[in-house]
Amino acid sequence: MLMEADRTILEHAAPVPGYWTEVRLRLARELAGSFDVSSPRELAAFVAMSFRNHGHLGNVLTHISAGNWKRVEEALCAILDPYANSGSLTPLACNIVELMCAEGGVTGRILKPYYQRLLNDALGEGVARCVINNVTALFAEIEAKAYHSVRGRLATAGQSNEKTS
Repeated sequence: MLMEADRTILEHAAPVPGYWTEVRLRLARELAGSFDVSSPRELAAFVAMSFRNHGHLGNVLTHISAGNWKRVEEALCAILDPYANSGSLTPLACNIVELMCAEGGVTGRILKPYYQRLLNDALGEGVARCVINNVTALFAEIEAKAYHSVRGRLATAGQSNEKTS
């Protein structure tokens, strides 16, 4: 189930793509006030280790990363970097963000509460909420780009169908 902050962010997921850059910068500034932003690599290593030690999550992430846990850690480092944007994420990182936020399938329903609880325990509720909001904003950015990409392809397909009629 979406938390209230997640719901608010996702309700506005289809504005112009640049909108989320501004939201993410604001969240990054807020996060910078309470968390050492120079250490997302340490946090990513901790989160990767925790995911790897979880039976189901470890199996799924091993599968989607082709067994390369260095790639998982690098993806998590990008995801947890408060200054990153969705354009700088690898396809693996985008896939992990979706698992962290979308609650789709068994893995999403396991991963979202697991990583949120993990961050709350490791960082404290306030800082964890900032990180979780940042990851949710990344997800909304990815979804907005996908939405606009699909709309553009549908419009292009509609125009080519009109020309051939």
